[in-house]
Amino acid sequence: MAELEGEIAGFAQVESPAWNGRAAVPRLYVSVPHRGRGLGAALVDVLAVHAKAAGARCLWLETQNVNYPAVQFYLGTGFYLCGLDESFYDPVELPGEFALFFSRPL
Repeated sequence: MAELEGEIAGFAQVESPAWNGRAAVPRLYVSVPHRGRGLGAALVDVLAVHAKAAGARCLWLETQNVNYPAVQFYLGTGFYLCGLDESFYDPVELPGEFALFFSRPL
């Protein structure tokens, strides 16, 4: 959790490494007023330390192709695009959206 001036500004979660050594990041969020201050990058760095200590070889996460700010953030914090899935989301509910998968070596 990231705290600024007594308020929660962001949070992140990492899962224990899976059989393949990937530590999934199911949640990473920084509140809008606190974005651009380096909190997200700091959270990712903390997740990386915890994941590596737990034996992970990389962090791994998913986001939507339409979430351009998230894509740019992940690329800027050491992640690389490692895959996509055009059938991940329901095309009726989310037309034109597909999943992008990112990995960051530890």
